[in-house]
Amino acid sequence: MSDSEKVSKCAYDAFLSYSQESGGKLAPALQRAVETFAKPWYRRRGLRVFRDSTHVHVTSSLWGTIESALAESSCFILMASPGAAKSPWVNQEVEWWLQHRPVSRLHIVLTEGELGWDPVRGEFEVRSGDVLPHALLRAFPSQPWWVDLRGIRAERLPVRRDPAFLDRVASLVASLTGRPKDDLIGEELRQHRRTKRIAMAAAATVTALAVTATIAATVAVQQRDQARRAADVATARLLASSASRDMADRLDLASLEAVAGHAVDPSSETRAALFQAAAASPLLERFVHTDVRLTALAVTPDGSHAVVGGEDGSLRRVRLKDGSVTRLPGMNSETTDLRISTDGRHVAAWAYGQAPRIVDLTTGRVAEPGAVSFPARERPEADGFSGVFSANERYFANVGGPGATRVRVLRVADGRRVADLALPGDDTTVWSLAVSGDGARVAVGNQTMIQVFSVRKGGASVAGRLTGAPGARLLALDNGGRRLVTATGQRLAVWDLGRRGRIVRSLARLPGPDDPSFASSGVAGASASRPFIWRDHGTSTTIARNGGRQELTGSGPVFTDRARRVVTHVYTEDAAALLVWAWNGARYQQRARVPLPSRETTAVSFARGDREVLAVDTSQSRLTRIRLRDGVVLRRIRVPGLTPDSMLAVSGHGEYVACGHDNGSVTLVRVEDGDSVTLWRKDRRAVGARIADIDMDHRGLTVSVVLMDGEVVVWDVASRRPVRELHAGRFVKVVTLPAANVITGVRLDGTVELWEFDSGVRLGSLSVPVADRVGWHEPGTYLSVTEVPGAHRMLVFAAARIELLSVDLREGAWRDAACGLAGRRLGAAELEGMIGVRPAERVRSRALPCAG
Repeated sequence: MSDSEKVSKCAYDAFLSYSQESGGKLAPALQRAVETFAKPWYRRRGLRVFRDSTHVHVTSSLWGTIESALAESSCFILMASPGAAKSPWVNQEVEWWLQHRPVSRLHIVLTEGELGWDPVRGEFEVRSGDVLPHALLRAFPSQPWWVDLRGIRAERLPVRRDPAFLDRVASLVASLTGRPKDDLIGEELRQHRRTKRIAMAAAATVTALAVTATIAATVAVQQRDQARRAADVATARLLASSASRDMADRLDLASLEAVAGHAVDPSSETRAALFQAAAASPLLERFVHTDVRLTALAVTPDGSHAVVGGEDGSLRRVRLKDGSVTRLPGMNSETTDLRISTDGRHVAAWAYGQAPRIVDLTTGRVAEPGAVSFPARERPEADGFSGVFSANERYFANVGGPGATRVRVLRVADGRRVADLALPGDDTTVWSLAVSGDGARVAVGNQTMIQVFSVRKGGASVAGRLTGAPGARLLALDNGGRRLVTATGQRLAVWDLGRRGRIVRSLARLPGPDDPSFASSGVAGASASRPFIWRDHGTSTTIARNGGRQELTGSGPVFTDRARRVVTHVYTEDAAALLVWAWNGARYQQRARVPLPSRETTAVSFARGDREVLAVDTSQSRLTRIRLRDGVVLRRIRVPGLTPDSMLAVSGHGEYVACGHDNGSVTLVRVEDGDSVTLWRKDRRAVGARIADIDMDHRGLTVSVVLMDGEVVVWDVASRRPVRELHAGRFVKVVTLPAANVITGVRLDGTVELWEFDSGVRLGSLSVPVADRVGWHEPGTYLSVTEVPGAHRMLVFAAARIELLSVDLREGAWRDAACGLAGRRLGAAELEGMIGVRPAERVRSRALPCAG
């Protein structure tokens, strides 16, 4: 077989021989460059070069492997360097090649040192022995060609294409393949460009696919989120709807549903349900849940604890302040009756066929028989069914009369009847009665209702039906008649008949004037810490605060927002003046007397803190800024359309004044520069309804107007546009509280309505149990609402009772009130039963926020 035939059948196109010491870094780059130079883009390599580090495996015969590779190589590439000249492996590889292959197929690549040819002797110069094995010095018959790679930095070759290196590689590949160097370089350029185009196209394709995948993933995530959002909205609406349905009879369940719905989706609808749960049945304090059907109930005389007995004979003491339950030694069978001692320290329990058991409520231990004595129950003469005694045994109540339709209360000491009350409604099936220790209140319960009667002097009574619980089989009242406990099934309901609500707090019940007319009275000092009640007598003003009162000279009081200063008006035949009063921590002291420009001038607000007062003169249709230090008139502001019948509202610090006119329009005046603008409800046309009331919020952001036709319009001061129109009936007062996202209005019947400011959705009504409405001709005229600056609260002033209430408008307070009322946590299975499907984990984690 000829040499050419052997070469064509070789496994390797070249064998690369080099020194690991000097060519270890450049050899891999040279191998890669030779193999890939001018290769088609679709092939891995154009030539195949043997290099020991890539082709030699672990073997017992290293030289045998190298010898086989030499035999399978068509060319030999020697990387000449001083290290290669000294390497025994390189010398052995060269010697084998010279013995078995023609020297013409051995190609030299100079990487280090000097290489020279002696033309006279026809061999390499002696100094070339420093870089070539000695066997090669005289092996070539004529001067060979070699590739000079000196100066090529191997570490830079992987990161960029080196033109000099590629040119020399092209020369080497041309020698190996026998192809013209120009053709190889042209092919390399074509293949390189094609590879770049393919790579760019591939990159673009991958990028497009990545973008498409990203968009698809984003759309999928958005669709998933939208589906989850839709599911959450549907779940929250279902819970809010269930809460509204259960509000009247199952307020504990309704509270849990409202809290869960708002936690899943805090929308206007769920916010309304949450508010209604927090505000409903204000006398209902909390529910207490047990694990046994309750058969007996008693309350301590002071109303601090209740004791309940179960059908299994168990006894429990319930601390009514927080609903905590403590187990007591019980009976062996169903508890039939309970009595608490006069001092409230012991309870006696009865069960069928057993001796009574007396338990110390303080220690929880059983007392010795006879150690505690209970007063004998001497039932007075009374017609009708057997009745009940009060906790102190002083009063007895029973049901009697024709058809058992009346409840009678008798005093045990003399048998005197102190009350004879008609049962309300058609259903007169009475399950249980309770009477307070003072005989002033009677509670009646059956399967559908709980009714409380307040017995008054002269035998008159005011009935009050309690909502929030479906009814009661067991009832108990404390001695004072304030704390009522009812029981049905396994659940206790605790009522505080003197409370104002779970989100309503009574700040003070202040002494008022003896005159029953309260038309000229109000509240000053819009804060929970310093409330003042005032009444205008025409020539003097009564100020009442926390049990004390003070008479101020002058009428028409005007207070600063914290009631630190007040001015009153005094008039003579030809002049008028302001009296300036300052609070010294205990009472008001007069500090100055400031003359007014005319008798028709009336102060309406303080401005610039307490340095100025803003007054109105309707006869001149103008506002006046007066400096209190010396009475100097600083500015007169003309207000178009201002008449004695106009209604005024001023922002908290006197920056704006809103003037309501007979045609329903409002003139808004900026006090600083006198700039004014008229706010029209519809296209600068008169609306035909007069203004019944006008108000501005403390920061001067909104103007609220109540029209005689029952419409309520709220203007935004900044945009001068109506932002909310409510069609909710007749109101006497509307106050907007933007910070709390609430609009509140007082109806003629004395109820307080709330709407969401942002959406106009009705949140619900607030029952203000001022209790005594006897003699009210127009109850709404005795109820007013005031904003508390800087707080999510409002003050409700009930003038007929001289009482000031604070209403918490924070959603967190509503949630806490609803959770505190329910007295338990909504279970996952219970939630699943409400919404009809197994809720997702995210829904369960959010919908069960109340603590257990």
